[in-house]
Amino acid sequence: MKKRVLACLLALSMVTGLAACSGNQEGAGEADTAAAAEAEEAMAYLSGFDPADYVDVAPYKEFTVEVQPKAIIDDADVQAEIDSFMAQNEELVEVTDRTDVQTGDIVNIDFTGKKDGEAFDGGTAEGYDLEIGSGSFIAGFEEGLIGHQVGESLELPLTFPEDYGSEELAGQDVVFEVTINSIQRSQIPALTDEFIAGNGIVDEDGKKITNVEEFRAYERDQLQMNEDNNYNENLQSAILNYLVDNSTFTQDLPGALVDRINGAYVEMFTSYADMYGIDLATFMSYYGSTAETYEEDIREMAVVYSRQLVVLGAIADAEGLNVTDEELQAKLEEEAASNGFTSVEEMTEGSNIEMERENLMGNRVLEYLAGIATVVAPQPAAGSTAAEASTAAPAEASTQAPAEEN
Repeated sequence: MKKRVLACLLALSMVTGLAACSGNQEGAGEADTAAAAEAEEAMAYLSGFDPADYVDVAPYKEFTVEVQPKAIIDDADVQAEIDSFMAQNEELVEVTDRTDVQTGDIVNIDFTGKKDGEAFDGGTAEGYDLEIGSGSFIAGFEEGLIGHQVGESLELPLTFPEDYGSEELAGQDVVFEVTINSIQRSQIPALTDEFIAGNGIVDEDGKKITNVEEFRAYERDQLQMNEDNNYNENLQSAILNYLVDNSTFTQDLPGALVDRINGAYVEMFTSYADMYGIDLATFMSYYGSTAETYEEDIREMAVVYSRQLVVLGAIADAEGLNVTDEELQAKLEEEAASNGFTSVEEMTEGSNIEMERENLMGNRVLEYLAGIATVVAPQPAAGSTAAEASTAAPAEASTQAPAEEN
């Protein structure tokens, strides 16, 4: 079973920063060197050092951040979601009120393509569904079926394009023998209690949605939950931006901490790149990096995230918001059970649980700060209207924090 990812999910902002280097151990005895290495490794986590040694935190008892207000979910929003859902569930129904093929029909056909009277490879199929007007076949094939009848067999003399992928067929004259079996059309189903009950939709509590009224309420709840989540993410991002921008970092952060976060970013972005079948440098170009700068850009992300973590750690120390061993163990046991592990040890094998402690602490501090922050709507930029300002995104872009796994 793949080991569970222990990840911090704090918002990140990409700004310039410098990484600290570890001290010189040259000339140290073997025991001293081992002790120094152990101490440096411990400093990869907040539990290994005092955050207050590295930062003078910005005023946080009274501070103001700009966050776009939540959108108001109305009936039109709910209906749009329902319409989208129904469109995704469109179904094919047989056309019974006519027998002639029209544009937009999906015709079921048997066909055989022949060149010089002989069937060629890849040119034969039975029971094939073809949408008329899709451009799926060579020019003239779909158009040649329009107006013909269900049950009819016909021949279509056609020519493959000169740039066709097969050299054997490119530019060649062929004949397709086609039989039209049936005609279907895509149709959006009716919104009925029966349709909803048969879709297996369940709400956040696992309760099955069984009728249209419940489905409307469910869609409204989903829209509101998404809006709440977006607002909370924007608020947390604004708080983190405020803290990092206005705090004073008194010395370089521990190199081991930045190295850990940097490695997690590299691993995360590399896995994304692999999903798309590209290399890391190409993937990072989507973030505006170049082949020469992408490693430095990732390092800058790691520095920013490390600064956020250190600031939150300092506030947690000052406000008594740290996560105790008992609280951490209880959370890990809850997550192990919910994720199907037999024990916390199985879930965390090969992982450092201090990452989970940092995650819980960060969320706790951000919740505390969100409760005391003064939140105002962004002011319109000079020359813009209030309506334009209401649709503007927060000033600082964020990215997801790196997942750290083994």
